[in-house]
Amino acid sequence: TIIAEAATPSPQPSEPSAPITVDDARAELTRMLTATFEASTPPTVTADGAPATADSVTPVAAACGDAGTRLTASIEFRTDDNAASLAAILAAWDEAGYSPDRAMQEDLRYSTTLPIERMSIRDRTTIDGLLHMDVQSACAVTR
Repeated sequence: TIIAEAATPSPQPSEPSAPITVDDARAELTRMLTATFEASTPPTVTADGAPATADSVTPVAAACGDAGTRLTASIEFRTDDNAASLAAILAAWDEAGYSPDRAMQEDLRYSTTLPIERMSIRDRTTIDGLLHMDVQSACAVTR
């Protein structure tokens, strides 16, 4: 007996999503910073020795597009094991739905649909003992 497989319906185009708001971008930036530090091997401290937390990072807002705002944040930090932390951080970013990429000595994650457009991290342990991280939101609107 031959059983015919049901044809898989072709995916329908999705409805355009609502624009990302500045509040969405700020919340996702905080969520991804928190995920980063939680994935790190403790203790996780800034370059000056203070605890590295989402609250220790102040996002900077800049204009983008016709009437949008892009949030960016940067932090340099060290952990008990920077190499193990880097692997765990990248896994946390992957789990959050961001796509991987790699540039010269820099690991990147990006999205064209999530509130964070780009995250990058560089392991400069042999140079200054620190991981250098940058986060950039998508161009967001104020509601």
